[in-house]
Amino acid sequence: SDTKLIRCSCNVSHVKKFVINILILGFSLIVAFLLAELFLSLFLPQKNVQTFITQGTNDNFDSEIGWTDYPNSIYRTRNNEFDTIVHVNSYGYDDDDWDNLTAPNKIIALGDSFTQAVQVDKPQRYTDLLEDKLNEDTFTTMAEGEYAVLNVAAGGYSTCNQYFALKKLLPQKPRAAILFFYVGNDFTENQDNSLRRPACTFDDAGALLSTRKPVTQLTQKPALDRLVLGSHVASLFINSFRYSRISFVAASLLGKKPHYSAVDLFNRDNNHTQLFQNTFSNIHGLKRFACQHNISLGVVIIPHRIQVEKDTRTDILTKYSYDPQRYDFSSPNDALVDFLARD
Repeated sequence: SDTKLIRCSCNVSHVKKFVINILILGFSLIVAFLLAELFLSLFLPQKNVQTFITQGTNDNFDSEIGWTDYPNSIYRTRNNEFDTIVHVNSYGYDDDDWDNLTAPNKIIALGDSFTQAVQVDKPQRYTDLLEDKLNEDTFTTMAEGEYAVLNVAAGGYSTCNQYFALKKLLPQKPRAAILFFYVGNDFTENQDNSLRRPACTFDDAGALLSTRKPVTQLTQKPALDRLVLGSHVASLFINSFRYSRISFVAASLLGKKPHYSAVDLFNRDNNHTQLFQNTFSNIHGLKRFACQHNISLGVVIIPHRIQVEKDTRTDILTKYSYDPQRYDFSSPNDALVDFLARD
């Protein structure tokens, strides 16, 4: 019996030691995580950190457009590539106040996050540079200040969002509008049926047949999204894994399609007829609406970096073992240019 007691005591001792070791390991991991989070937040931020100076959010629901920034707010946005202060006007866009503009030639710049450009200081945005160029004496013989370019852009906008944004700005009496179309995701944005954005249907003549008004979405984001949005460490890990070769191998083993890749748009094997047609219909409707209000409409095509950076394209094709013969990196642009020439 004494021997059994000793053996029992030894077993309890081992279990106790194991539990203590697990607790020490867990505590050490938590401390390491917090230290890494602190280091990244101070020196190498991996997620977009937004500090709201005058309001608690920059996501303002709009019952017609879908969303804007919070009107008359100021916020700071930064990550490891930029650090800027954003001033939002009374319309909910990141620009100067428009109610007291005296310039007779107003141009509406319609776009998404590329045109909104919170990553750079306001004077460096291409909409502001365009305004400066238009008002140079070397460009025009008109008096200084004859032109004003209004930046009406927000991240995630589709052409339908932009249709209603232009409608909202009609009291400004713009003479022209420029649609800055980003090839990388604007085709897919025009096919997105999420409830937070309006949906537009146009006939062949460009007349608006029907629209679905946007609704607020108060549903909570998935746990993984909340983790990535809330942690620099998680953002670094997930983003590194998501675009690694490992993610493709794991997806293949699980029988899943890997993350959306920009090259999908350029794959010759994919039928993009409906994808392109949705965009063409929306642009045609936007053009008709602009013409009805004596607004000249121009379209600027912003390419994806894979289309213009040969080294980037080669790296991606090599990294993921893509067959170059299956991809045509000019096809979306060619289709859009051809449509615009005919429209």
